[in-house]
Amino acid sequence: MAQPTASPAAPRYVGAPVRRKEDPRLLRGEGLFVGDLSLPGLLHAAFLRSPHAHARLRRVDLDAVRRLPGVVAALAYADIADIAKPLPMLVPHKGLRARMNYPLARDKVRFVGEAVAIVVAVDPYLAEDALELIQVDYEILPAVASGEQALAPGAPLLHDDAEDNLAAEWTHGVGDVARAFAEADLVVEESFRVGRISGQPMEPRGCLARWDDSPHGPTLTLWDSSQSVHTARRVLADLFDLPWKQVRVIAPDVGGGFGIKNRFYQEEAAVPIAARQVGRPVRWLEDRREDLLTT
Repeated sequence: MAQPTASPAAPRYVGAPVRRKEDPRLLRGEGLFVGDLSLPGLLHAAFLRSPHAHARLRRVDLDAVRRLPGVVAALAYADIADIAKPLPMLVPHKGLRARMNYPLARDKVRFVGEAVAIVVAVDPYLAEDALELIQVDYEILPAVASGEQALAPGAPLLHDDAEDNLAAEWTHGVGDVARAFAEADLVVEESFRVGRISGQPMEPRGCLARWDDSPHGPTLTLWDSSQSVHTARRVLADLFDLPWKQVRVIAPDVGGGFGIKNRFYQEEAAVPIAARQVGRPVRWLEDRREDLLTT
């Protein structure tokens, strides 16, 4: 009777140098990022962003920018109101009173950098320069810069339909919490302040949207610098009232994410809306300043 042989020892990876597989291609410049894509008829988008933390939008005047040669479209919320929906709350909670923004600011802006309008032009530099022709009448409102200020009695309301600025409040305990505090040798109570952080990927956010006709109806393809293509597909299908089979989201190489690219942002909805309006592919690439403001 044959004797069983010992299985070869599994390789040990902890503490061992492991050769990376993806680096040589990227180091040779053979990566493919959203900025490398090229499609026939490709147009370029840029966003006008709020310089105010809290303001009411009285008027967004796009007449001058629309007359500029090379500008194909300029859109504010009023131009997309018939199809614009609020973005979804991706991580809901029963105690959360969610208030989500629209692809473009509807009646108010609530943070510096919020997208107010989108310009689509034949090249990205023209689209960026054209933003200077947009006239916005802001009614500047008091802003709150901390949680303490937001929750103080009489604080300015960021959402007019809310009774206060409290988004959620819940408690959780295990065992006899009151007794544990009462019998503790030491109880420490402190307020902690955490500075603002930013992921800062080498490749900022960006996306390219293209619409096509199919036997099933309009189909949307979005090339997206994203960590969550399945989430983006689900959100886009809902925003455009499409079955999932008519939405495709592709993440080419992603130059860093660090968690900031697993959300769904205004631009990922506004760029497909603009592409649908103009009937041509539209790409938006974030610059470093936008990344610091919005991501």
